[in-house]
Parts: sequence; structure tokens; C-alpha cells
Amino acid sequence: MRGEPAIGIGLLWGSPDLVEFCGYLGFDWIWLDGEHGRFSPYSLWDIARASEVGNIIPIIRAPRNDPKLLLGYFEAGIMGVIIPHVRTKEDIVKAVQAAKYPPLGRRSSGAIRPAKYGLFDHQKDYFREANEETMVVAMVEDPDGMENLAEILSVEGLDAVVIGYSDLSMSMGHPGEPDHPDVKKIGKKARDMIVASEKWLQETIQDPHNAKKAIETGANLVRCSFTSLLKGAAQEYLEKTRG
Repeated sequence: MRGEPAIGIGLLWGSPDLVEFCGYLGFDWIWLDGEHGRFSPYSLWDIARASEVGNIIPIIRAPRNDPKLLLGYFEAGIMGVIIPHVRTKEDIVKAVQAAKYPPLGRRSSGAIRPAKYGLFDHQKDYFREANEETMVVAMVEDPDGMENLAEILSVEGLDAVVIGYSDLSMSMGHPGEPDHPDVKKIGKKARDMIVASEKWLQETIQDPHNAKKAIETGANLVRCSFTSLLKGAAQEYLEKTRG
């Protein structure tokens, strides 16, 4: 991703073939749902290779903010992590420390796949490039996270923020109503804060017209889900064929 808005797609299944295919379709990045989807530590190595072949950036939503877990993702070749339920500044500092090499973080070095298994000619260049290219994304999806958003946005090494409207609506007493007025009100305030900051805003929008509007109003990363995309195309095909 080169600084301009990037369009992504979300995937629930640990299929290297689907990742490669999504790259060939032209998507810039892929959201691998490691919290709700099916991804094993071993499948991620093949997924990272497939993303390189398909020229698509792999970013995974971790099930928890665990430094050892995050280290495994990066050592496989995954380029970014999405940390769920970020409630405090300390939560995202912990993630940045795990994701970045010194002096930005505390990530340990090793003969890992992205460093060509230790055969990288210039180790110093690798560490610098890894720190520049590795993304850390905060998923803010709880009322206390919204209250602490200004402090979260101040963390060096945090690249982007996504508002988790589904879990936010549940924690606010409106399960299944991410479009509830109370939820949208707090979400809009948070969105404005993110856009005004130096961090990127990631939004999940299935409709292409609304996705384009989101980009025009400040979103840097937008994505749809593979299942929604397939559902829409399948429904259209079946309706037109049977009709």
C-alpha cells in the first residue's frame, strides 16, 4: 500500500488459493479473520506465500493481544495485525512492542522466513524495512475504548483504527443493531477523531457506492467480505437465470 486509499476483502477460511485468487482479482489487501475464522499457524505460512504471488497484502485479526501469537504471524510473513477490543493506550502499546523491532519495539530477531531464514544480506536494512512495512491496527469496539480513543491515537507505531460497530452495539445494549442511532452517534464522533489524526481509518462497507463515499470522506482502508461479495453475485446469477 503506497499511501493512497487501499481496497481490501475479508476472508474467514485459511485457503492460500483464495488469497492468491483475491490478489489476481485486483484487491490491494486481505483481512484474515483469525478471531472468528479458520486459520492455523501452519496455514499462514502458505497464505503469506500465496499473497506474495498474488501481490496482495495479508493482515490478520488476532483472537487476542498476545505477543507470542503476534510474533508467529509476523515470522510467517503476515504484514499486519488487527488487535481486537482495544480499550486503553496500554493495550496498543503492548501490540506495537510485539510488532516492531528495537528501537520502536521489543520484537525478537531470528532466522525467519521474511528475513530469508537468516540469509538476508543486510540484516540492518531488513529490520528497518520490517518496522516501516509492518502494520498495527487497533479495533475499538467497546464504550471504554471510545472514551480512551484520543490516548489510543497518540501511540507511536499505531497505523490505523477500525471501529467495531457490531460488538459496540452489543456492549451498548443494542445487540444486532449496529445502525442504532446511539451507536452511530458515538461511532461518528470516533470516526471524526480518527480522520483528523495522523492515523488511517479502516471501514468495512459492502456496497461499492458507500465504500467510495467513505474514501471521499476520509477512509484510507475499506473492505468488503468475501461471503457478501459471493452472496450478491450468486443471488444475481440465480435470479437472472431462473427468471
